[in-house]
Amino acid sequence: MSARNERGGQGGGEMSAMFLPLVAMAMGVSTCVFTVSSHMTKGRQPMFPTISMSAYIPASIEYYIFAYGLCTCATLLLITGCIIRWRFWEQRTSWLARFAYLAGNIGAIGLAVTSIIPLQPDIMEVLALPREKRKLNLQSNIHSGAANVFCLGALAHAVAFTAMLLWYKSKGNPLVGVWSLRLKCATSVLLCVFIMSPLLLFMYPKIIKGSRVTVVALNQYGAILSLLMYYGTYFLDLRGYKFTLVPNMEVMDDTDPSDEYPYHKQSNKSD
Repeated sequence: MSARNERGGQGGGEMSAMFLPLVAMAMGVSTCVFTVSSHMTKGRQPMFPTISMSAYIPASIEYYIFAYGLCTCATLLLITGCIIRWRFWEQRTSWLARFAYLAGNIGAIGLAVTSIIPLQPDIMEVLALPREKRKLNLQSNIHSGAANVFCLGALAHAVAFTAMLLWYKSKGNPLVGVWSLRLKCATSVLLCVFIMSPLLLFMYPKIIKGSRVTVVALNQYGAILSLLMYYGTYFLDLRGYKFTLVPNMEVMDDTDPSDEYPYHKQSNKSD
């Protein structure tokens, strides 16, 4: 796969790069909406489940949609990260850019692992036990750890990349449009609010009324929507750019020592 500006050369199998982040956002949001709404319409408990709790039953439709949908979303996020790195090629050596790309890739891998390895089949029975008797198995620990990696990686990517854009703008060299930067700042703030606010459950439990699962679930909905919206803002930065799945490479005849292929002159001189 290669990427280029729309004014560049020709290639085969081209499509506009701006659609990749939009497809990733749509795939992630639709997957989460389907699994959670299916859980609710079937009358399962809790009423407001975390996304993982709505897709843990083996061989259920929610199980497969969750796995295939979020794994596809993670793949598209990885590809989007590669194209964004190419789009901001001159800034790739700054430590903020390097950290943002690394965090984004790690977060996308965490999402892929989360989608492939669900919670254990008896998770609801385990959570119904008293806290001191609850015991998550290896499968649930891997799933939960990967979900945390995804959220924290996406948060770090959003904050670092937005900080880089603001720094370049302060130097009189804006890299993106006004609306792109505004949306990135807004979604970054929302990400911080939604991802960090569940800590209140453990720091100040008395101020939280109602089910802890419900509070965590509602925050998770907001966090997932915010981070996918952040990635969706990249479509504003990729307008006019295309990526090529099958580059149109000219087949060169290395037996023709003409002026069209100057490397023949170098090889003749060396002889």
